Parts: sequence; structure tokens; C-alpha cells
Amino acid sequence: MRFLRVLLVVVLLAVGVGAIAVVAGVIPTSGTSAASQYITAAVTRRDVTESAAADGNVAATTTYALSFGVAPQPATSSSSSSSSSNSSNSSNGNSAATVWPVTAVSTTVGATVQAGDVLATANAASANLALQEAQANLDAAKARLSTDKSGPNSTDRAAAHDSVTQAETQLAQAEQSAADTRHQNNISISQAKSAVSSAEAQLSTDKKNGAPAATTRPRTRSRTRPTG
Repeated sequence: MRFLRVLLVVVLLAVGVGAIAVVAGVIPTSGTSAASQYITAAVTRRDVTESAAADGNVAATTTYALSFGVAPQPATSSSSSSSSSNSSNSSNGNSAATVWPVTAVSTTVGATVQAGDVLATANAASANLALQEAQANLDAAKARLSTDKSGPNSTDRAAAHDSVTQAETQLAQAEQSAADTRHQNNISISQAKSAVSSAEAQLSTDKKNGAPAATTRPRTRSRTRPTG
């Protein structure tokens, strides 16, 4: 009997809870549409923005040194000195390593350019100097070619004639000097021979007259006769 009472109370509680749920709308009734239970809203599109705040210095991770004629290289002290060396070599005529430092860049990466637009400006001081030297050498060569084609002028011919005359005069003077030297040597030899003959004659006379035997023969100085 007690068990039936407890069962009846449980059933009544279950019916009461179900009734409250139906009234509150938790449990739909058979006459209510399931679609009316969804909440709808109009769809809109907007940007989602995220922001962050930080402190510090902004710097490029790598800086490149630009030079015409070579690929971009990271800017270091060694690459700068290499660019300077190559620039000086180009001014000295070394065309195999012709590079010029870039002084200004007029565009950016990804920009649209047209034919003829200036993209960068190079330091052309060394190239201009080499061009001036080459132009000066060309002008000098043209002047020499023109002079050679026109032949010697009256001034050049007169100078050449004077040079020939001077050379002939010097040759004649040299020949006369050689002849005078040979003549003087012949006179000296004749005089020496005459002195020897006189000394020998005097010695023979002295011996015949009984002169002492200590008489010595005079010394003569021999001279070499030139063969010219």
C-alpha cells in the first residue's frame, strides 16, 4: 500500500513537470512548426582588424650596394672598396671590369616602367675622364696622320738640309784632323830617324878619334804610326 502511494506521487510530479515544460515552450506541441524556433538575422560583410603595439627601431635586414655591370651585392666595407677599385680600373682602360657606383635609384621594386625611363643614375666621373683621354689621343693621331699625308713642309726640308750639311762638315773636319795627325806623326818619325843617324855618325867619329867608350847612344822615343 505504501509502495502505491509513492508511485502515485512520482507520477503526479512527472505530469506536473511536463505541463510546466509545455507551457514554457521547452517541449514543442504537435501543432507548432519546428522552423519557428530558429532566430534569424541579416548577413553583413565587414573587415576584421587586428592591431599590435610595440616599441623599437625599424631597419632593413640587408642593404645592397648597386653598381652598373655587376649583380647587387650586400653593402659591406669590402664590397665598397671593390666597387672603388673596379671604377679606377675602368678609368685606366680595363674594360673587362667596368663598373660604376649607383648614386640614385629613381624607381621601386614592382613599379611599372616604360622604355626610356631612368631607373638609376651612376657616377660617370671616371667614364667621362676616360672618354676625354681617348678623344685627346684620337685628335693627336689624326693630326699626325694629316702631317704624314701632306709630306714635309719647307721648314722641315730646310732643317733636314742643315742637318746633312752639318754632318758633312763634321766628317770633313774629322778626315782633315786624321790627315794632320798622320802627317805630324810622319814628321816626328823622320826627325827621330835623323837624330838616330846623327848620333850613330857621331859615335863612329868619336871611336875613330879615340874618344872614351862610355859614350852612350841617345835614347829615342818610338811612336806608333796610325793606320787610318
